[in-house]
Amino acid sequence: MTLVMHIVEADLRRFAPPIVLWTVLTIAAAVYEGFVPRLATKDQVWPFILLSAGVLWIARMILAAAIVVQIVQTHSTIGSQACWLTRPIPRGVLVIAKILLALGVTIGIPAVADTMLMGAYDVPMIDIMKIVGEWSLTRAVGTLIVMVIAAQTRSLTQFALACGGVLAAVAVASSVLAGWVG
Repeated sequence: MTLVMHIVEADLRRFAPPIVLWTVLTIAAAVYEGFVPRLATKDQVWPFILLSAGVLWIARMILAAAIVVQIVQTHSTIGSQACWLTRPIPRGVLVIAKILLALGVTIGIPAVADTMLMGAYDVPMIDIMKIVGEWSLTRAVGTLIVMVIAAQTRSLTQFALACGGVLAAVAVASSVLAGWVG
């Protein structure tokens, strides 16, 4: 377990600036969501609220994906420079360390922010636990999907191209399916 924690700590030091930025954006999103009900009383404010909430959400998702990709790709899993070919780190230890850090960043930080926001609105603790559990499961699935794609690509650029290809394939497939149904 000490080797796992060593890898996690090394990656935390390496990725401290983007993780801090992710934390700031996540807290900002929670604060923003907390103030929206107070700001929503004026009709002329709604377009700004929707636009800024959308931009904040997109920024958080892109940053989260970029952090996870960088965490996974720090120690190469493919090619002749694969980490376990050049260093005496067992593959299982490396995978566990990467999963712990990626899930800790993408689930732990938002879970704390969401819990504090719901606590500020006096949501019952049982409901907070249910909601945070559901959101955490959804975030875990998304994070693991990003990790799988990141493990199969060598760089952030290749990752972005692979994701673009998957999105294009889904769009084409849904268009074809919609044509058959309609």
